[in-house]
Amino acid sequence: MTQPTSLAPAPVDQLDLPYLDDGSARYEKDPYGLIEEVRAKSWLAQSRYGYTVLTFAEAMEIKKSTSFVRIFDAIRRDESEYLFDKANRSVSAQSGATLVRMRRALLRALRPRTVGELRPQMAAIFNDLLDNLDALASPDIVRDAVERYPGLVMGPILGVPFAETRELDRWASTINILGNHPEYATRLGDVEQAYRNMEAYLLGVIADRRAHPSTDVLGELIAGADEDPEISDDELLMLAHAIVNASIDNVRSQLALTIEALVRHPLQWDALSADPALVEAAVEEGLRYSPAGDDTQHRVPETAVSRGMEFSPGTLVFINKKAVNRDPQAIEDPHEFRLDRAASPHLTFGFGLHSCVGATLARAAIAEAITALSERIVSWQLVGEPERGPMASGGAPRTLPLEFTLGRRRQDAPRVLGNED
Repeated sequence: MTQPTSLAPAPVDQLDLPYLDDGSARYEKDPYGLIEEVRAKSWLAQSRYGYTVLTFAEAMEIKKSTSFVRIFDAIRRDESEYLFDKANRSVSAQSGATLVRMRRALLRALRPRTVGELRPQMAAIFNDLLDNLDALASPDIVRDAVERYPGLVMGPILGVPFAETRELDRWASTINILGNHPEYATRLGDVEQAYRNMEAYLLGVIADRRAHPSTDVLGELIAGADEDPEISDDELLMLAHAIVNASIDNVRSQLALTIEALVRHPLQWDALSADPALVEAAVEEGLRYSPAGDDTQHRVPETAVSRGMEFSPGTLVFINKKAVNRDPQAIEDPHEFRLDRAASPHLTFGFGLHSCVGATLARAAIAEAITALSERIVSWQLVGEPERGPMASGGAPRTLPLEFTLGRRRQDAPRVLGNED
C-alpha cells in the first residue's frame, strides 16, 4: 500500500489501502483468515461503506478520540426523517456533558446491588427454559432456550409481565437491523414501525412507574432522572430504549456464541464445570473470542487525522471486533479459547463513555445462563454444523446441533415462568 511520505497527513481516499470485503463468500467461510491477510498489509482497510480498523491499539486511539463519533447506525435523513432524528438523539450519538449526564443516570440504575438482585431471577428463567426442553421432540439449546431468554429477562428488568416481553423482544430485534447495513435499507418501514411501537410501550411503562414507584432497573432509572432536573423526559425515554435494545440482542447473540465456543473446547468446558468460579472468565473470553456483532461504527463530523491519515467529514470508520479482539499484538495466542488468561482485552462492548449501556446486564445474564448449563449439563457433543447468521452481523448460531444429557435443577431453585410463557 502507499504510505504517507511526509509529515503532512495524507487524505485516506488517496492511499492504496487493502480492501476487506465482509460480504464475500470468503469472509463467510473464513473471516479470521481473511482478516489476517488484510491486516498484514495495513491496520486500516477500505470496506464496503467506508474504512475498517483491524488492530487493537489503533482502535483504542479511535475510541479515545473526540474526532470520531460513535454512531449506532448510518441512517440518512432522506431515508427516514423519523429514524434519523431518533438515531441522533440516542445515547450512543451524544457527547460531552449530555453523555456524561445520561450515563450518570444509567450507572445509578445499574449499580451492582440492583443488578445483583436480578441474577437469581435470570438463573430461574434460564433453568425453566432448560426444563422445558424435555417436552420437545428435538430440543435445541440455542433455538429453544437461548433465543427466548433475553426477552424474558426484560420482565424483571422492567417490572412487566413475561407475556408482554414477546413483543418487546420482536421490536428490539427489528430495531437492531439498523446496525446491519446490507439489510436495513430494505426493512426501513419495519424498523420505523417497531421503533414507534417500542417508544409508545416504554412511555406507558414509565408513566405507570411514576404512579407506582418500583426498585427494578427501570424504576431506579426513573427515580434518578426525576431527581436530576437536567435529565429531560426525552432523554429518559432514550435511556430506557437503550437498555432494552442493548440487553436483548447482545445477550442472545453473545450467549449463543459463547456456548458454541465452550462446546468446541471440551477441556475448557471441563475446567468450568469443575470450578464455577471460572464463569466470569468464560464470559469475558467468550466476548473476546467470539464477539456479538461484527463492527462498531463511527462518523467523522469534521476533518480528522489518525496515524498520518486524513479523514474527510462524513467518512464512516468501522472497528472490526473480530479483528481487534484477536490482534496478536494485543493478546497471546489470540485464536485460542482459554479460561486461564489473566485478562481478555476486547472491544466487544466498546470502550469508555461510549461503551454499551447494557453491558452490565448482559454480562450478568450471560453468566447466569452459563452457570445453569455448567450445573446441569451431564454431557454434550456437537453432531453437526450450526445454522448461523451472516458473518457481517457477527455470525451467531441460530441453532446448535447437540446431543446432550441434562441433569435436574436444584430442588430449592424456584420456577418463575408459567406454562403460558
